[in-house]
Amino acid sequence: MTHRPFAALQHDDFRKLMLGQVVSIAGTRMRDVAIAWHLYQLTHSPLLLGMVGVARLVPMVVLGLASGVMADRVDRRRLMMATQVVMLVASLILGLITVSGQVQPWSIYVLLVVSAAAATFDLPARQALIPQLVPREHLPNALSMNMIAYQGASVCGPMVAGLMLAEYGVAAVYFVDAATFLAVLLALVSMEHRHVPRGPEVEVPTWHAALKGLRFVLGNRLILSTMLVDFFAMVFGSASTMMPIFADQVLGVNERGLGMLYAAPGVG
Repeated sequence: MTHRPFAALQHDDFRKLMLGQVVSIAGTRMRDVAIAWHLYQLTHSPLLLGMVGVARLVPMVVLGLASGVMADRVDRRRLMMATQVVMLVASLILGLITVSGQVQPWSIYVLLVVSAAAATFDLPARQALIPQLVPREHLPNALSMNMIAYQGASVCGPMVAGLMLAEYGVAAVYFVDAATFLAVLLALVSMEHRHVPRGPEVEVPTWHAALKGLRFVLGNRLILSTMLVDFFAMVFGSASTMMPIFADQVLGVNERGLGMLYAAPGVG
């Protein structure tokens, strides 16, 4: 059988979702660069820059279990639409308060927490939706294409952000990020796929089932150790929030250089 490297793209709903994701993820990576640079300009504090990571991590830890249950209980497409709207509004407010001159570090953290909470519910819904958009034989290809789209957006987004920061400032990046969520919303609205009700033989996920799964993970040394390694690497191994300090004080580059620094991990 001939292998087709882009087999998953022949499915219209998946193609719409992937294209929307490329635009949206690129916008989110642009916002990440803008927030780090913005906080650095406001505070010049390494500690407050590090708090960006905390603001993203806390909603993930607190809501992670609930997000998985929610993705299995409700229409994933509608759940994604709700999360995209929340993230759009958060970025739009961030842009508006920046333009008005009323932005404070605490307001950036609050909006970042709101956006991170929405993203925590968005991710499992997005991952669980993809298998419903392509047949089983094209699922590995769809997942590969999804990862390629993520990495590509993670490279292009920061580089564009660096250029925009230098030319137009942080508010413009926030507004562009808000606009990019429309790409996913348009893809979701135009999809032919609709939620398929579960048959009577399929158990509806409950909190009891989620806690049972958690107990299984805690009782399995191999899975638990792997997850702990990943968790600690994510918490203590990422230096991306310190990039503005390296760009300014170590390398002596401007916003364009900062964008290149944020794009470098995606290239690697």
